[in-house]
Amino acid sequence: MPMQDHLKEFVTRCSSISRLKSIGKSTKGFNIWALEISDKPGRGEPEPHVKLVGNLHGDEPTGRALTMALAEWLCKNYESDADAKRIVNDVHLWLVPSMNPDGFTARKRENINGKDLNRNFPDRFIDPSMEPTGEEEAETAVMMKWSLTQHFVASLAFHEGALVANYPFDGTADKETRYEACPDDETFKYLASTYAKSHANMSVADSEEFPNGGGITNGAAWYPIQGSMQDWNYLRAGCMEVTLEVSGLKWPPESVLPQLFKDNLPAMLEYIKIAALGGVRGKVVVESNTVRKDKGKEMHPVEANVTIEGIDFVVRSNSVFGDFYRPLAPGKYTVVVRREGYPTARSNITVPVDGTGVIRDFVLRQKKPSSIDVILSLETQRQHNLVLIGSGIGIMWGLWIMHRQMTHRSMYSVRQRSM
Repeated sequence: MPMQDHLKEFVTRCSSISRLKSIGKSTKGFNIWALEISDKPGRGEPEPHVKLVGNLHGDEPTGRALTMALAEWLCKNYESDADAKRIVNDVHLWLVPSMNPDGFTARKRENINGKDLNRNFPDRFIDPSMEPTGEEEAETAVMMKWSLTQHFVASLAFHEGALVANYPFDGTADKETRYEACPDDETFKYLASTYAKSHANMSVADSEEFPNGGGITNGAAWYPIQGSMQDWNYLRAGCMEVTLEVSGLKWPPESVLPQLFKDNLPAMLEYIKIAALGGVRGKVVVESNTVRKDKGKEMHPVEANVTIEGIDFVVRSNSVFGDFYRPLAPGKYTVVVRREGYPTARSNITVPVDGTGVIRDFVLRQKKPSSIDVILSLETQRQHNLVLIGSGIGIMWGLWIMHRQMTHRSMYSVRQRSM
């Protein structure tokens, strides 16, 4: 059955937990499908979004099979299996079986224009902003637009040709092969290791290509590339993506696909849970001046910058629900929340090793205005006035300060009008 027909049949059969959406079209006009798995598909709610992307290279179709098989497994097991239930109930999971349908149809690596899509994303060494240039291939442009709109927390990209979990950075400035750590190097190693160790044999020590790597590798330490999807996801879209090589054979025979799914299923489930929910998550709200009877002051969700002290990477809370999700390796951290007009909030946390994560909510309150706000040296048509904002004792205190300042001609003294 063609993939499109299978996906449409799936959402009819599993309509309570799925929704099918075209996120755009390939160069030849094929739909690039995204299958949403959630207990509330199509509805906005304060939950993390995670994507799994297959078939970025047209001649590497295993990701197509793995993502569609995962959907089938979740549909069958979400009411009885704890992992399936948690993912369906607590995450919005998006499965993109084929990012490169033209390449798949032609049975070649590149898209129909002969472009390698995993070298086609904006690169930090060419433009640090990594903004779309408008010259990207249609498939790349679709993925970027969707990613920036959906605000994914984490991602997996499926490839073939080896057996390893690859993490950023992929590129180096001089294109030389060496370890190129990103600000979240420890967290990426943890996420990649989570997948490799949960896989049936990715982390085995007798791998010829990665004998001592535990089934993981830094991208640039393996071989450097520029314009990769995972580097762009991390730096521009704020999404932690790991690139997976899931088969030593390209285009493996159909007979081995069931075993490949069995090998990867525990790893996919564990990665989704750990990346989406295993770090720190919570909400950011601001306290308003509106007081509701018997309920105190109203709280409103807001967008704010959430960082980890010592790590140069920003995630943003959602402006609709105020929720944020920050993947982290187990350990101790200080979470910092900033929003213009509010004092910076900090909280110390310990991310546990059991994968349950930490929930930490932040309430931002505006600073109370001081009893006096002195605006000195305000000149309007050559007149100089001292503006006092306050009342009662505050005004008297302000007048005393003004008297002292004028008497001693301090740095805050009011300038005399020139005659």
